[in-house]
Amino acid sequence: MPALLRNNLGVVCSACGFLNVVGATKCMACGEATDSAPAAKPAEKPKLAVADPVTAPAAAAAVPQIG
Repeated sequence: MPALLRNNLGVVCSACGFLNVVGATKCMACGEATDSAPAAKPAEKPKLAVADPVTAPAAAAAVPQIG
């Protein structure tokens, strides 16, 4: 439960009681190190290839038709 609160509400400094932003590693009021580890970055989604509307018709026209 404490990790859920730290990740969503913020980090309370153990030295002065100041409520810091989520993922703070130092207290914004007194500079004391907090017990919060930096938040992990979410994994990036793979980017899909998108056909360029300008060159896609030209590329399709360059394919020889068998018939």
